Amino acid sequence: MLHASSQSLLTPELLQQDFQMLTQMLNTDPIILAQPLAAGLAMLCTAVVENIKGLVAIGKSQAGLTARHIFDTSDPHQFALPQYLPRIAPRPIAMVQRQGHALGGDTKRIAALYQASRAPNRIERTTNPDAAFLLELIRWVEAKQPTQ
Repeated sequence: MLHASSQSLLTPELLQQDFQMLTQMLNTDPIILAQPLAAGLAMLCTAVVENIKGLVAIGKSQAGLTARHIFDTSDPHQFALPQYLPRIAPRPIAMVQRQGHALGGDTKRIAALYQASRAPNRIERTTNPDAAFLLELIRWVEAKQPTQ
């Protein structure tokens, strides 16, 4: 999906269509766990696809949406994550800065993204996002699901 199936550069609207199609194929609404560079794509898609239950985003995020051979960057604000993050609420988002890692994210940028998001949200910093750490964040996302 995504760029491999597109004849043109990707826009937020094309990403929304792709992720809506993907989530419709699943038996349950997903929680997304995204590593550096894919974190921004996951943030955008969680914001525009309502049946995604929540998100754990690790490391650099905005940088992953700047590849000019993949994304339509003609409007520099089209993929600006701060405009999308409030739309994730009331679904939970956890942002993780991986300290000491080249793709771990900048403290100021992650803080700015956190400030743009709405509760339930949380920010964590770690040098080692191991399985136990990630499982705890996924459990938090599950626990913070909006009531129906």
